[in-house]
Formats: sequence, C-alpha cells, structure tokens
Amino acid sequence: MTESGRPWFGYVVAFIGGAALCGAWAWFARPPRVGAASAASDQVVQAAGAVRRSVVNIESLTMRSVAGRMRPVAKQTASGIVINDAGHIMTNCHAVDGASLIRITEPDGSQVAAQIVATDADRDLALLMAPGLKAPAAAIGDSDAVQVGQSVIAVGNPFGIGITVTLGIVSATDRRNLPLEQGRRLPRVIQTDAAMNHGSSGGALATMDGKVIGLCTAILADGPEGGPLGVGFAIPMNDLGGLVAEWIRHPPPLRPPEEAPPFLGFSYSPVPPAVAAQLGAPPGRCLIVLRVWPETPAEAAKMHRGDIIVGAEGKSVLSAEHLRRAIAGKKAGETLVLTLMRGGGGEETVRVRMPAP
Repeated sequence: MTESGRPWFGYVVAFIGGAALCGAWAWFARPPRVGAASAASDQVVQAAGAVRRSVVNIESLTMRSVAGRMRPVAKQTASGIVINDAGHIMTNCHAVDGASLIRITEPDGSQVAAQIVATDADRDLALLMAPGLKAPAAAIGDSDAVQVGQSVIAVGNPFGIGITVTLGIVSATDRRNLPLEQGRRLPRVIQTDAAMNHGSSGGALATMDGKVIGLCTAILADGPEGGPLGVGFAIPMNDLGGLVAEWIRHPPPLRPPEEAPPFLGFSYSPVPPAVAAQLGAPPGRCLIVLRVWPETPAEAAKMHRGDIIVGAEGKSVLSAEHLRRAIAGKKAGETLVLTLMRGGGGEETVRVRMPAP
C-alpha cells in the first residue's frame, strides 16, 4: 500500500511546482503599469514645455526729465504671450502703460526691444511688436470650451524671477464685470486657483494639451501679507482674438502720450520676495526707493535711498503702477502721503508736496 501511493505524491508535487513557475513567469514578464498619478504628471510636464517656450518676460521702464536729462524713475516686470511668427506679443495694458522703453527677455535668455502697437485700457489688453523675436507662437485654444473643474496651468514671470508654471483647476468660466482700478471693469473672465502673483500679468492660462485659453490679468490678494488667495482671473482668448487680429491688419494710430505725472524726485522698483523677507516687508506689496535727487520734493520730505514704500494715501501699494496712478491723481500743491519702512523696522509717514507744472 505504501509503495502504490508514491507516484501520486510525485504527480502532485510536479503539478504544484509547474503552477508556481508559470505564475512567477507571468509576474515578471508582465508589462510595466503606469499609475494615474504618473500619467497626469507627464501631461503637466508636456503642457508646460509646450507653453513656456512662448511666454516671455517684459520689462518696462518709465523715463522722466530731471534737470534737463531723461532719467529712469520706475520699472515694471510682467509677462507676455507670443502670438505669431512676426513678433507680436499679447500682454496686459496695465503692464506697459506709461512705459518709455520696453525690453523682452525670451525663454532662452536672449533680449530684444519692443514697442507698443495698440492698447485698450477697458479690456486691459496691449499688443507689442518685437522685431527679431525668436520665440515660437503659442497654440491658441477655444476658451468657450473650457469647463469648471478642468485642469489648467498658469505660465508667467512672477516677481521677475523667471518663467514659472503653476497647476490648478478652472473655478468658474464666466465671471462678469470684474472691478479694476480707476472704476474700470472687465466684461468677462475665467477664474482659476492656479497660483498667480504680481508679475504674472500678461502670462498664459493653458489647458493640459498645451493650448492657451486665457490672458492672466488679476488676482485677489487681500491677506495681511498680500499673498494670493487662490483666486486668479484670466481674460478668455476668444474675447481678445478678433480685436488683436484687427490691430495686426490695421494698426491704429498711436495715441498721443498722456501728460506725464509730475516728477517728485525719486525712482523706485518692486522688491524681490527674498529681499522683502529679509527686510520684514510684505512680499509683492512694496517698492524700494532706488535714488533720491537733490533739490526735489522727495528730498524735502526726507526720503532716502533704500526706503521701502508700503503704502500710498492710506492704502497698500501693490505695484509700481499703483504708485504711479496715485501720483498722477494729485494736483500741483497737493500732498502725497507715503508710508515707508526703514532700518528700524517700524513704519513712518512722509508727505511729499506736488510741484508746480
């Protein structure tokens, strides 16, 4: 009886061993699986690579006559989208308004000069022309097809630190009458939680297939430190395309330059975030005084090089453009109230009297 049972035992062992070998072969020979997270990450990488090569940095310089010589008095940094191979760049009107000189930095670091072709303050839109621009045109998508909850990326140049990509979703597709400065309102915008900061103005809001569907233009930043609140707005490209095409076909005559606001005798520039942190100043919401000219209203008000401007007329200063408009709103003989941070860390108030024209 014991002899006759041995063959059956061998058959069972052989069967189990064969099954184990087959299972092991199937495990190791299976094709690699790509997780959903990895696939989504790859999609963001591809979209960012496609869009960022068509987004440029815009530096605008405002010049004023000081003692008979033209001097730089304000500098702004923003973003722009290349829209064709001829060198046309779309950006926000407020990013270049009042600029005397405009310089474009391409993604590869090369720089070219640009000039304003046309602006529309009511739509916060400006079209620039940069002869010799090498950056390729962006792929433009259908902004009317965008849906709430759809993933998007924002590509811009916040704080002038270089091209930056952030990821978010579309929070709303049809926000109406967004209030801006000077009582103006944007007719329609796309809302997103993709992070935008000062300097992202004129950047691209794009879909995951690398197509630009919005021109980044505004954020909500009412927190105590002026940081973004996860609410950014972009003008739909479908609302801008017709006007830009008309500007390209028939460039409008350049509007006469606006009367320059009186020069108070100091130049200023946005404070980089890292420097603001070291100084204890609110990031993205302050300007640094670069120079104070002698025998000017700024010197009379005892302003100094290195002062950090954090407020004007009792309100936070969000950008060089905000300060420029505050100055422009004053008449000769009136006083501009500025809030400064100095070496001691506290805030001081100075009163700068507007000069006669």
